Parts: sequence; C-alpha cells; structure tokens
Amino acid sequence: MSGPYKQLSKGASGVGRALLSPIRVAGRYTTITIAFSVVIGLAIPALPPLIRPYLQPLMFALMFLNMLRVEPSALQGYFERPLLPLAASLWMLLVIPASAAAILGLIGIENFSEGTRTIVLMVTAAPPVMSAVALLFFLGFNGTLGLALTLLTTIAAPFTAPLLAAYILPEAETIQPLALAANLFLLLAGSTILARLVRHKAGAKRIAEHTETINGVSCVAFFCFTVAAMDGLTATTLARPIEVLAMLGVTFAVALSHMAITFAVFKVTGRNTAFTVAFSAGMRNLGLMVAAMGGIIPPLAWLFFSVAQIPINLLPLLFTPLARRWNNTNSAQQDVENALENNP
Repeated sequence: MSGPYKQLSKGASGVGRALLSPIRVAGRYTTITIAFSVVIGLAIPALPPLIRPYLQPLMFALMFLNMLRVEPSALQGYFERPLLPLAASLWMLLVIPASAAAILGLIGIENFSEGTRTIVLMVTAAPPVMSAVALLFFLGFNGTLGLALTLLTTIAAPFTAPLLAAYILPEAETIQPLALAANLFLLLAGSTILARLVRHKAGAKRIAEHTETINGVSCVAFFCFTVAAMDGLTATTLARPIEVLAMLGVTFAVALSHMAITFAVFKVTGRNTAFTVAFSAGMRNLGLMVAAMGGIIPPLAWLFFSVAQIPINLLPLLFTPLARRWNNTNSAQQDVENALENNP
C-alpha cells in the first residue's frame, strides 16, 4: 500500500507547488500586481460586490501576514534610540489630525457634511498602510524605520483615532468613537497575538524560509481588498465622471501634500529618512478605518475610499524612477567618501 500512498503524496505536493507558484510570482512583482488590481476592479464591476462583505476578514488577514513577517531584532536599533520614530509617529497621529481638526473648527464643523468629516478622519487618523513597509524596501529606502513607524502608529491608532472622531463627528449616525476604538483594538490585537503564536510555533527560521510565499499571499489578499474597495466605482464613474475625476484629483492631492509637507519637516534628518517618513504619512491605511467602522460609512466617504485605491496602488510605481535615481546618487556619494577615506 505504500506505493500508492507515496504517489498520492507526491501528486498532492506537486499540486501545492503549482498553486503556490503564481502566488510567489505575485509577491515578486508587488507594485505591478497591486496596480493591476485597480484595473480589475474597474473592468469587472460584478466582482467587487462579491468580495466587499469580506473586507474585515481580508484586513485581518493582511494585518496577520504583515505582523508574521516582523522580526523583533530588526527593530532593536529604533527601540534603543526611539526619538525619531516617536517624533514621526506623533507628527502623523497627533499633529496632522489636530491641525485638520483646528481648520474644521475655525471654518465651522457644522458647515461640513458627515461624509466630508469622515474623509478627514480616515486620511489623518489612520496609520500607514502595512504594504508601505514592503514598498519602502522595494524602492530602496529605510524599510526598517517604516516598519517601526507602522507598528507604533498602528498600536496608537485605537487611542488617537477615537479622539478625533469624537470631536469632528460628535453626532454621526454611522461612526461611534467607542465602537471605533474597540474594533481597531480587536483587529490589531487579534492579528498580532495570532501572528506571535504562529511565529513562536513555526520558528523564525521556518518563517524566513517561506518569506516569498508569505509575501505572495499578502499581495493576493491586498489585491482582493483593493478590488472589494472598488465596489460601485465603475457605475459611479459612468454616471458622474466629472465628480469621480474631481475626487481622484483630491485623493492624489491629499496623499502628495501629506508627503511633501512631511518631507519638508523631516528633511533635516536626511533625504532617505525624510522620504521614508513622508511616504508612510502619505500612504494611509484607509481600509483599516473602514473595516473598524464595519464597512458602513457615508456614500461620499466610500467614494473617496474607492478612488483613493488608485493613488495608493499607483504611487509606488510612479516613485520607482525617482527612487532609483536617488539611490544611485547616494551610492555614488558613498563611493566617493570611501575613496577619500582610503586615500587621504
């Protein structure tokens, strides 16, 4: 009987490798894969409504997979010298939201619709999107700092986001600050605890051996999440193209202005570090906020969320040439410095 069982085992193993192969390929070409998700979401409008009910599980899966890849020793340097990540985290989760709240307060909060205020909450109170860390490594910037920022802001978000929500959405029908805090905490704590348990059981070496597979599965989950977020966008674009184009301009403007202002503030830390912080500030995890709100937000906010997937998924591709040029310049400067040191 051993012969048939061996053949069956080999056959199952072959099927497993065949299934994992395209997933690994997706992980190798992350920026192209996530950009393609926008095309699929728009081109096949029947698909997003099928996936949208699974927004929360998909976000949980993304959080779990990203936490699974976190190697605590990689962050040791920033734990020993926490000033920079703490300052950047305070900038992203306190200074930017407080500034937005102050502007709304000066103009008059009552003059803005619930949808507009929900958008402000999402783009200023959310931590960086988890994929930003992988993208920073891919672009050749300080991914370890990006990871430290993402972890710190993600841990703090359940406490800071409800404060902003309580101020700018005091009587919102769809968003309750305490429920937002509880849902954020459950998503983050649950995914973190599960990731730690799996990492402890499997061991760091085994996790490292399967990094490519984990990256691929994470990329596929992000692909599905993006497609789900595009629900209704095709129909809205066809019915109200000017409104969607205007919203697209707003989403790019919000992301790029966050990046530009943050880069200017942190430029004193060096160009590479400043870009890392700026990229993290501009790539906000809107999906986490939507998931924490149960996927039920005002129509205007959902339109913004859907359209915002375009800059979130396309900006890494657009930044690739700039990253290569900067990194080549840094490499050339380092070569000159090394030559001067070796030939005083």
